[in-house]
Amino acid sequence: MTSTRSTSAVVLGITAVALTLSACAPNSSTGTAASSGSAPATSASASTAATPTGSATDSSAPATDSTTSAGPSGSASSSSAPSAPISSAPSSKAPASKPKTPGPTAGPSSPAAEGLPLCTAARLSGTAAALPGGAAAGSVYAGLTVRNTSGDACRLAGYPGVSFVGGGTGEQIGVPAQRDTTQATVTITLNPGQSARARLQITRAENYGGVCNLKPADGFRVYPPSATDALFLPYTANGCGNPKIVLLHVGAFQPLS
Repeated sequence: MTSTRSTSAVVLGITAVALTLSACAPNSSTGTAASSGSAPATSASASTAATPTGSATDSSAPATDSTTSAGPSGSASSSSAPSAPISSAPSSKAPASKPKTPGPTAGPSSPAAEGLPLCTAARLSGTAAALPGGAAAGSVYAGLTVRNTSGDACRLAGYPGVSFVGGGTGEQIGVPAQRDTTQATVTITLNPGQSARARLQITRAENYGGVCNLKPADGFRVYPPSATDALFLPYTANGCGNPKIVLLHVGAFQPLS
């Protein structure tokens, strides 16, 4: 009986060892599967890392495309080519001179007047009147206006001869007017009914006190340029009998419209 029990114990021991060994076999295969599973994980992570790198490389492509946007700038440079002729077109017109505005000889003035007869006093009527705003320190301005009352055109050019007259007899007072050469002379064709005017500066006789030998004037005796007959133009003023005092300065006749 004892030997039988011993044999049974040995068999049980062997069986237990066999079971232990068989139990260890599945665990080792499981470890192999784990190690095999880790290998794909490594390759997967490597491929994943490669993918962002490729994406970074792709993102530089638009930068290349943006570089190709130089094409529009190239077209802009080509568009600048016609801009030069356009801007140069107006400049070519710049040297063109503007037409000159007609001077004071317009109106009844004309070179054809040279062949006309003189405007003598017999062909004219006249007036003397103060000019608006013509007062100056110690003097006044009057306009001597003549009008062609004849039936034909005549020529008027230059300065009239002017002097004060008084005493009711046409007696000359003082010295004749001096010429005011600040106004250019013009040759005027004075057609029937047309007028011309000369500006007369009259210095006040009262400025000279007792040396003036003051005398009241009835008006002016006016000789048209180059004429030997005269007009009498009434005007109220005082003259100086002193022949050394010049009160009158007259300009050249200018055309009136």
